[in-house]
Amino acid sequence: MPRFGPPLPLLPLIALAAGACGRDYELKETESLSSAAPRLRVEPWGLQFGEHPVGDEVVEQLTLHNDGDAALRVSQAIVTGGAAFGVGGPALPVDLAPGASVAVEVRYTALAVDEADLELSSDDPSAPVLSVPLSGEALFPALRFDPPQTDLGRVLRCEQATREISVENSGEAPLTVTALNPIGDGWGLIDPPALPLTLDPGAAAPLTVSFDPSGEGPSAGSIYAESDDPRGPRQALLSAVGEGFSTDERAERFRQPAGPYDAVDLIFFSDQSSSMDDDRDRIADNFGALVGVLDATGISWQAIVVTADDGCANTGILSGASAEAGFRAGLEGDWGWDAEAGLTVGAAALEAATGGGCNAGALRSGALPMVVTLADEADGSLLGWEDAVQRMNLAAPGVVVSAVVGAVPEGCGTAAPGYGYWDAAIATGGLALDICDSDWTGHFEELGALLTEGPTDTFPLKSPADPASIEVLVNGEELRSGWTYDPVQQAIVFDEPPPLGAWIEVNYEVSAEC
Repeated sequence: MPRFGPPLPLLPLIALAAGACGRDYELKETESLSSAAPRLRVEPWGLQFGEHPVGDEVVEQLTLHNDGDAALRVSQAIVTGGAAFGVGGPALPVDLAPGASVAVEVRYTALAVDEADLELSSDDPSAPVLSVPLSGEALFPALRFDPPQTDLGRVLRCEQATREISVENSGEAPLTVTALNPIGDGWGLIDPPALPLTLDPGAAAPLTVSFDPSGEGPSAGSIYAESDDPRGPRQALLSAVGEGFSTDERAERFRQPAGPYDAVDLIFFSDQSSSMDDDRDRIADNFGALVGVLDATGISWQAIVVTADDGCANTGILSGASAEAGFRAGLEGDWGWDAEAGLTVGAAALEAATGGGCNAGALRSGALPMVVTLADEADGSLLGWEDAVQRMNLAAPGVVVSAVVGAVPEGCGTAAPGYGYWDAAIATGGLALDICDSDWTGHFEELGALLTEGPTDTFPLKSPADPASIEVLVNGEELRSGWTYDPVQQAIVFDEPPPLGAWIEVNYEVSAEC
């Protein structure tokens, strides 16, 4: 049997165990008290570069701090998730003593709605990789034509048709237009703007498109624009129909001016249909220029705006400095059954200006009464335009109607042909104007001439005439003498001016050479 030695004393064993535990505790406490570590802190916690024109480069800074109690090494800075961002100096790796900091450049090149992360690698044991969010947004210029499509309708040989359009910047950053090229036979631009043309966001520049037919039938064209719009070149589509190459008969009608006038009383009617919203804005924006023309002529003027069936003025009688605000407010008024029958409402307005009606004072003795209709479709007067004009003449003898409507016969981009209105304007010796034109400078010059010009003996023709084919009528009666054709002025010249208000009609064939 094995033999065992005597048992060890109990007390020394306990002491041995206690000594071992004491040494372990002492070791761990020493290690804890002597540990030190770096800590990386980034300021700010993310970079928002904001909005900038596309392609612009912006530099911001991130500051890296060592908030720890041991040296920090930042070894790498990598952008993930976006090509718009990059990292500049300083060169990495970089070492930071406790409490030290360093600035890191971050570049942003505006491309789109840009987002990414900047990943910073370091020996911070609590966060070996820190991800810092980055964001920015590019602002783009955007070229558009207003309207984007334009139809000039039928254009006769030896004549030129024009139409006002505009090139606009509908984007959020400045636009630089470097080329505006008309394309297509017979198409051109009259007095185009100097290039390069810079347009701020929301700005526009007018363009006058012209068409001289070089053949019979439909003709398509365009205005081709180059710019820094990132979408590339843009086009305005154009169309017209050349006419008169096989049939060259012309008939032109004139009215002998009855001016000059010392005063004019204007009655404006505005169609209240929703399709007129943009046209009312355009008309309101141009009213100040009309006032300028009237004031420059020295003519005494006043105006009312009517929309409702009873023809009563929406904002009273307008004149002077406050007229523009009153005119704009008056364009938005009540309406009824005759909302699209402007000639009927115009007649009611003139009738209400007599006999103590609601428009008392709107017609002055010796002033020319002029009804101006603003509409984007034909007149809807129940008994026709002739009946409405007859009512106007009974209330205000010598009344002149001027129509700001869609051109007859094709209309325009936002308006149907203004039949009825157009006819009334021609019949009363007024102006027939295209509501789609954005720049009405020429319209106002015509109105000024209508009010200030006296009788004339010269009536220019639109096309060169074959002298042997000319027929001249005054108030419906043919004149075989008392006039000549001046090929230099391209005009009929009378020996004596026709009577005031007389209608002059000239029928002719276009000469063989324009």
